[in-house]
Amino acid sequence: MALSKRRKKTLWIVLGSVAGLIVVVLLVVILGLDTWVRLGVEVGGSRVLGVKMRLDGASVSLLRGRIALKGLDIGNPEGFNSPDLVKADLIRVGAVTSSLFKNDIHLTEVTLDGPEFTYEYVNGKSNVQALLDKLESGAKPKEEGKPKKEPARLKIDRLHITNAKIHVVMMNTRVNAGMPDLDIANIADENGNGVPADQVAKVILNRLLEQMTDSVGNTAKEAAGQLETGVKQLGDSLKESGGKLGEGMKKLFGK
Repeated sequence: MALSKRRKKTLWIVLGSVAGLIVVVLLVVILGLDTWVRLGVEVGGSRVLGVKMRLDGASVSLLRGRIALKGLDIGNPEGFNSPDLVKADLIRVGAVTSSLFKNDIHLTEVTLDGPEFTYEYVNGKSNVQALLDKLESGAKPKEEGKPKKEPARLKIDRLHITNAKIHVVMMNTRVNAGMPDLDIANIADENGNGVPADQVAKVILNRLLEQMTDSVGNTAKEAAGQLETGVKQLGDSLKESGGKLGEGMKKLFGK
C-alpha cells in the first residue's frame, strides 16, 4: 500500500529524529569515555584491592583500540606508613574495542614503563604480602543495600613492566633498588577466557612479590658485601697503624 505524501513526510521526520538521537548518544558516550574509564579504574580498582586508587586521567582511542592511563597511584594497605605502593606516570593499554562495552574485557597488552614500587616491611610482613593475604581472604568492603553484580572479567594477553624502581622501606631506613623487567603472558582461565579482576590482581601481585623479593635480597647482599669489605679494610688499616705505633714505641724507649 502506497503511503501518502503526508505520511511519508511524517515517517522521514520520525526516522531522522531517531537517527539524530542515536548520533547524539554515541557522541556523548565517545566524548565521555575518557572520564568513564578513569572512574572505572579508580572505583573498580579500589573495590578489588581494598586500598585507595587514584588516576589523573585517561585517553581512549576507539578506532585504534588504545588506552593511555596517566598518573596512577595505588595506596598502601593499613598498617604501613608509606603513602603509596605503586606510582606510574603512564600505562599504555591495547584493547579489543568491542569488549570495552561488555563485562568481559579483553586487553591485548598492558605496558608500564618506569613505575615506582614501594616495598615496605613491618612486623615481619611486606605491604605486597599484606595485600595478597587480604585478596586471598576475600575481605572486601561492605556495600549495604546494593544488589550483587556479576564481577567484571579480564583477559590480558601480555603485561610488561620495564625500567621499574623499588623503594625499600625497613626499620626507618629507605633504600632504592632496581628491578629486572617483568613479563606476564596469557592471564586467563584454562579455556582462554577472562577471569575476575581480583584473580588478575593475585597473579600480578604474586609475580611482583617474587621479583621484588629477589631484587631486595640482591640489594641487601650487595650492601652487606660492601659493609664486610669496608670493615675488613678498616681492620687492615688499624692493624697496620698498630704495627707502626709499636715500632715507634720501641724506638722511643730504645727497645
